[in-house]
Amino acid sequence: MRRAVLCWWLVAGGLAATPAAAAPDATAPMSESNLRTGFFMRFAPNFSYLWLSSNANVLSDFRQEIPSTAYAPGYGFEFQIGREVWGSVSLAGVIGFGTFRSVRARVADQTVAMEDFQVSFAEMGLVVTAFPFDDLGWSTALEIAWCGFGAASDDSWFVGSKYSNEPTTGPCVSGTGGYEWQVSRAWWLGLGARAFYGHGKAKDSSRSLNAVSPGLVVTATYY
Repeated sequence: MRRAVLCWWLVAGGLAATPAAAAPDATAPMSESNLRTGFFMRFAPNFSYLWLSSNANVLSDFRQEIPSTAYAPGYGFEFQIGREVWGSVSLAGVIGFGTFRSVRARVADQTVAMEDFQVSFAEMGLVVTAFPFDDLGWSTALEIAWCGFGAASDDSWFVGSKYSNEPTTGPCVSGTGGYEWQVSRAWWLGLGARAFYGHGKAKDSSRSLNAVSPGLVVTATYY
């Protein structure tokens, strides 16, 4: 009889303890994968270097059909808005620009240093970002956009505002890899390496350009 009572109390105690053990700890911190969800805004300034080649003269805003090359340091900015579409993968719309100043150009076998001259581009497109590790902040991103390129002197009111009648436009792509740190419940800061390639062509003309620009990007993301 005593053994039966003892067994009954052991079973009752086990049943009572099971829900308590299975209940989640309300004070436990949320995982990073749970916090990085929903809509987000991302601000991304970048610093880069430009290598450009064209069958037109860069110093004339690509109007003269004279082959040229150009090299210059520069900076840019992107704004993204989007949300997660599958797991740790997000899709966002992006707009941005880049400007490269103190251009060193080579035209007709002559090298010209133009401190008061700039090459620029504006872009609009889509970017896919993936976080391959749930417990880490490593990220990769691929961006596909449509770009417009221009060149002008620094007294322009806006980067590349003196476009020709036949604007130089075309597709551009960029890839980014980096790491993000969570600084608050809603904000993440990141640092990464970025590689940009763009191809522009004048409408109804054979004039074209190819631009390559590697650099560094800093991101601030709000979820």
